[in-house]
This record gives sequence, structure tokens and C-alpha cells, in this order.
Amino acid sequence: MQRVIFILLMSLVTGRLLAGEQPVVENELTTLKREYADVLALQGTSKGEILAIARILRANPEMVIDRTG
Repeated sequence: MQRVIFILLMSLVTGRLLAGEQPVVENELTTLKREYADVLALQGTSKGEILAIARILRANPEMVIDRTG
């Protein structure tokens, strides 16, 4: 699973580098690594469960319950 995420991130970086946006890509990659470091560090079942939840929420974001108010 880490390989898939790495490949996706690298394809984004490569595509933008070829487009001539190198400084922006470096900042975006740094931001992605910082924001998703906890998920990227997970292994096995825990990582699979978090990714399953993410896929569900991505497909149906309306099901999220916002209790911040």
C-alpha cells in the first residue's frame, strides 16, 4: 500500500516538474508528507482500516457528522 501512495505522489511530482513548477511541487510534497505522516507510518491492519474509512468518506462525504458547533 505504501508503494501505491508513493507512486501516486511521485507521479504528481514528476508531472508538475515537467510543467516547470518545481518550487511549488517541493512545497506541496513537503506539505503532503507533513499532513499524512501519521497515515504513512501505519502498517498492516491499522493502515488498511484508515484507508478503508478514507475511501468511504471520499465516495460519500455527506455522511460525515460535524460536531464542532
